[in-house]
Amino acid sequence: LREQEARYRFLIEDGIDTLDFGVILWDKERRVLWANHAVEEFFGVDRDELFGLPADRVRKQIADVLADGEEYSSLVETAHRRGTVVEGFVTRILPAAGRSERVIQYRSIPIETARYRGGRIDYYADITELKRLEDALRQEKAQLDEAVSYTHLRAHETGRNLVCRLLLE
Repeated sequence: LREQEARYRFLIEDGIDTLDFGVILWDKERRVLWANHAVEEFFGVDRDELFGLPADRVRKQIADVLADGEEYSSLVETAHRRGTVVEGFVTRILPAAGRSERVIQYRSIPIETARYRGGRIDYYADITELKRLEDALRQEKAQLDEAVSYTHLRAHETGRNLVCRLLLE
């Protein structure tokens, strides 16, 4: 039975390790139980060295590479202390040797199951491409709004039919 449990545990760990978002599992003493490969990639840390580290130390390591590090640190400390959920905190990872600039969304939830009660799961999703697309859409909308405003102004100034002006331009 123990061999089968170990096999399933390794299978689950390998599965989580292939995800493209970072995952850190915490025990009830607020120490790192496990971190996946994406955590290494996102934050430029060695995940094996995170094992057993206290939350305060890991939080500082992560906060040091974030644009909003102080806000992140305060949010995480409060959530860990109170046992509350963190939903959708968006920040940017600053570029440096060993890590790329990224926009990430952080989420943290307490574990409620009996075996790991008091622990937490932290998720870091890379939303860089989504933010790039949002910015591009905003720029295109602004250009379209400007073009419509300009066309309307020209039609009003010349007394021409707006439909005709739009067709000619």
